[in-house]
Amino acid sequence: MQKQEEKQQGQNIDYVIYAMASVVHWNDLYEFCQKRSSCIGCPYKSRLMCERESTLNVMKRAAEIFRDFLDI
Repeated sequence: MQKQEEKQQGQNIDYVIYAMASVVHWNDLYEFCQKRSSCIGCPYKSRLMCERESTLNVMKRAAEIFRDFLDI
């Protein structure tokens, strides 16, 4: 029983780290984008990151994971 709880806790921590990394990566994308005047040659645009990872999507996903982790 204790090993199962430890495994679940490890998975919860992995989700929180994933959420934190998503926010950090989105911030990198945002800062990179603000320094440019065009999308031509942008590495994020070529991978469609800026179209998939909107602020709302990143924050919504992070909030759901943090809420579950914090058990609020």
